[in-house]
Parts: sequence; C-alpha cells; structure tokens
Amino acid sequence: MVGAYLALDHPEAVKAFVISNGTAGLAQITSQVQKYRMINLAKLLNLLDHGDTLRAAEIMTAGAFSPGYREKYPDVFNAYLALKLKNNPQGIASLIRSLVNLPPRPTSLA
Repeated sequence: MVGAYLALDHPEAVKAFVISNGTAGLAQITSQVQKYRMINLAKLLNLLDHGDTLRAAEIMTAGAFSPGYREKYPDVFNAYLALKLKNNPQGIASLIRSLVNLPPRPTSLA
C-alpha cells in the first residue's frame, strides 16, 4: 500500500509500478463494508487456526473470481485452488492478521 500511495502522490519518483492483489483498493470504504471484511477475515483465521486449510483456500479462491466462475471454468478454478493449497497456512494466517491491523493511510509521504 505504501508503494501505491507513493506512486499516486509522487509519480515523478516512480518509474514503474506493478499491482498484485489489487482488491485491497485505495478508496475510502464504509464502516459497514469494513465490518463485513473483518468478519470474513476472522472466519478465515478461524478456519486456518483449526486446520481447515481446504475450506479456507476454497473461500479465498471463490473470492478471487466472479460469481459462477467455478461452475463455468472448473479446471481453472481448481488449478488456482491447488496453488492456494501450496501456501503455508501459517503464512496466510499471518498475512490476514496484518490486514486486520492495517494502519491508516499516511497524510503525506513527502
């Protein structure tokens, strides 16, 4: 996120910028949306903490695609799911915990 803010606030300082996992977004979100995200992140953490890596990976994979994608392109969905399952569950849980505790956007990077 810091890199995105730097690119937006000081484009002259950035030669190129690669966005990965662009779902985080830079826009302000409502408290209702934030609450929904936190509830879902807590559900994922609970699954990972209790060893249900498959269900957590299924939820994350489904969230990466539009509704109906799994049924329309099961081979692609399952290939992505297989990649998710290769990740270390503790690493994913650590990443989710960091998302829950994101600091507010800095007012200036100057």
